[in-house]
Amino acid sequence: MTPEQARVVADSFSLLESRLPELGAAVYDKLFYVAPETRAMFKGDMRAQHRKLVNVIVEFVKIRRRSQHFLPVTGASGGAVVPGLNRLRSGHTAAGVKTEHYAMMRKAILNSLAAMLGDRFDNKAAEAWGAAFDMLAETMQKPESATPEEAKLLSSMFGRKYESAKADEAAGKAGGGSLDAFFERKRDS
Repeated sequence: MTPEQARVVADSFSLLESRLPELGAAVYDKLFYVAPETRAMFKGDMRAQHRKLVNVIVEFVKIRRRSQHFLPVTGASGGAVVPGLNRLRSGHTAAGVKTEHYAMMRKAILNSLAAMLGDRFDNKAAEAWGAAFDMLAETMQKPESATPEEAKLLSSMFGRKYESAKADEAAGKAGGGSLDAFFERKRDS
């Protein structure tokens, strides 16, 4: 994803910030329309699922905005660094999400963005959002989420608390929390 694509995503996203619940609903409506077989993968309250999707998009856009100034969001592997991605990956794996499902979701997201943004969703916006989705989808499908380079970056940003959470996760300590839980706490505070 180029810096110009990151800017296009951020600019078009700013037009949707007041309509995030609508975006989440539109994406899943479109997904179930283009791939009805995926409906069975979702249990429980779909509004919560809508919020989860939107939260990932919000975090990604926020981090990409900051990266234009000082924070890289990709490691040597090219994967996206988004807080909570390990938890999201685990949930997708448990639900049986396969590579082909990412292509279906990509189509649903791009079609929903096009419908909501109208003529503001031009070819440049479609390419930028496609690149953003591809970066996240590729990272979601990798078994390892944090490269040594990414761990060093996170450690420099969050210090001892991050190191402690990382050590607890590696040791499998109950109650110590995972790195994803660490980021959830950071977001909530």
